[in-house]
Amino acid sequence: MDQSVPVDDQELEDFRDNWQSEVVMAIGASKKNAEQSSGSGGPPSGSAGSEVTKKKGEPPQQQQTAESRAIEAYIKAGHYERMGALSDALAQYRDAFRLDPEVERHYRHAMQTDRVGLEARYGEYLHAQNDFYTYYQFGDAGHSTRMAEGMKALDDLAREFCRDGKAPGFRPMLDYKPCTLGKLPSEVVMKILGSCFIRDRAAIVSLSLVNKKMFVLTRERTVWRRMCEALHPVHVGVPSLDLELRRYNNDWFEMFLDKPRLRSEGVYISRVNYTRTGMATETSFYAPVHLVTYYRYLRFVPYSMQCYFWTTTIEPASAVKQLHADSIQYHRLVRGFMNGTYVHKGETIHIEFTSEEQPKMQFQCTMNIMQTRRGLHNKLVWKEYTCNRKDEPRNRMEIPKATLKPFIFSKVRSYLP
Repeated sequence: MDQSVPVDDQELEDFRDNWQSEVVMAIGASKKNAEQSSGSGGPPSGSAGSEVTKKKGEPPQQQQTAESRAIEAYIKAGHYERMGALSDALAQYRDAFRLDPEVERHYRHAMQTDRVGLEARYGEYLHAQNDFYTYYQFGDAGHSTRMAEGMKALDDLAREFCRDGKAPGFRPMLDYKPCTLGKLPSEVVMKILGSCFIRDRAAIVSLSLVNKKMFVLTRERTVWRRMCEALHPVHVGVPSLDLELRRYNNDWFEMFLDKPRLRSEGVYISRVNYTRTGMATETSFYAPVHLVTYYRYLRFVPYSMQCYFWTTTIEPASAVKQLHADSIQYHRLVRGFMNGTYVHKGETIHIEFTSEEQPKMQFQCTMNIMQTRRGLHNKLVWKEYTCNRKDEPRNRMEIPKATLKPFIFSKVRSYLP
């Protein structure tokens, strides 16, 4: 049985009339407020807008001084940011926005209305902004001042250990197990250390921490001279190391650190990525895009002027095993593998490659030895890469540098000489 709810038409009409009257009153009130604000030329007193433009209880002169100080801090912050001093820039930005939360808007307005005045007051910062330069402040010397002070402290420590002109001896940890190395003269021990350091240069740090005797011996000039002579063999066209020692303050250790060298205890790896458009199928509405990755490996053979160059898609974890000295002879006929000889002079290295795959072709490249934040002399940057036929040496073709990514050195433990 259906039951209908009675509806009163008069009640609906009253509700509709009340709602329309409320809407009309609200629209009229908003129009009246808008006319009052436009007639006064600004927001009414006591509104939020007046609190933004003028702080309560602060005189206009003091407000203007705070705004000018905020603009000054904002300009200095931009200058420090371009210089690379991010800590100073962050501190100046904090001061600027603490003094005036709308300092950016006020700075832009001042640049449009009073640019001459700003240049007169902050010209040293604004002129640098117009030049669009980037400046990084490093140390004055090749090594930083901290490095020089640290080396001086180590030398002072070594002299302190050698009191009365006598170096400390080896003291065994257990009395019933005497130290055999302590029976040898210091000259013989230094000869042994020199041979060990040439094979593994990182061992010198561990040995210097054994005891005072080892620390003093690792600071000897003879050890570092032998290491420099092993790393930089003298050949035709290269000056003697004794003549170059003047550049490094007559210090063999400083020459070991600063003089550019090729690292043979690992491999230089260059990773190249590029995209290639695929072929769309009949049932698809788009063409796929493939990301292709391949690698270039460059390894220098220690104590010789030979090197290996390999272009392949094999990952580094597997490629370094195939570039080992014991297995390299089995990969000479692999696709993309080339043998080469190099000449190292200063920061530049020139390499000539030959390939068993292309016996009639010859490849030449020139690279510069650079450094990164991870270490010294661990980056090779392409300078030139050309190829030519062996019977036409003058007809060289240059390979574009767009596909030549820099090499980054990666140490391999099994490559120790």
